[in-house]
Amino acid sequence: ANSSSRDTCDSVYRGVWHLNNSISYASTYSHPSTNYNTTNTSGKILDGRDFVRSNQQYISIPYDNDLDFGESITVSAWINVDNNGYDQKVFSNQNGKSSGGGYKLGMYTDRRVEFEIRTNGNTAILNRGVSGGTIISPNQWYYVTGVYSNSGDFICTYVNGDLDRTFNTEATAGLTGSGNPAIGRETTDDKYFFDGKIDELRVQRTVRDANWIKTEFNNQSSP
Repeated sequence: ANSSSRDTCDSVYRGVWHLNNSISYASTYSHPSTNYNTTNTSGKILDGRDFVRSNQQYISIPYDNDLDFGESITVSAWINVDNNGYDQKVFSNQNGKSSGGGYKLGMYTDRRVEFEIRTNGNTAILNRGVSGGTIISPNQWYYVTGVYSNSGDFICTYVNGDLDRTFNTEATAGLTGSGNPAIGRETTDDKYFFDGKIDELRVQRTVRDANWIKTEFNNQSSP
């Protein structure tokens, strides 16, 4: 994926993984990661990582408060699924405890992209039940983005730069305080593994609007 240096990413980028023949982070924030058998593969931008669900492959990231925030969240990635119809996660950050907190981007059994936050009481708030949305087909690249705004009272997803589904909520995302974020599976359990390719994963402590997301899609589509 994009080989730009860490210096090109401003401070709102709390995690950037280009996944270009490496699981190294590319933001100014340090996130040494552990690879659980994912492999290098052709990506949307140069190389990416291949995740085989049946082999329970994923990447684990140690807890870091740089990724533990709740007021403004944008998570984006390029995905290319081998098989859909599963509940599978692209990026997950929660602690699995009753204290709750966290956020995650994934795809549900209905083959639609969803974004979820957890409150301090561990209540799941997400746009799963919103009608419409793009059906994700296997063996195609999609640029998927999840956004949460505490001040704006919404959770929404975008697919290929276009607004997909919006859920209005006054719920507040809590902080996890612990737990190991994961690329390609649920943070806390050995389940919801991703099946396919992930490239250019980015976690931002900001709310990106539709124009910004569309521009990012266009830029990354033709780098």
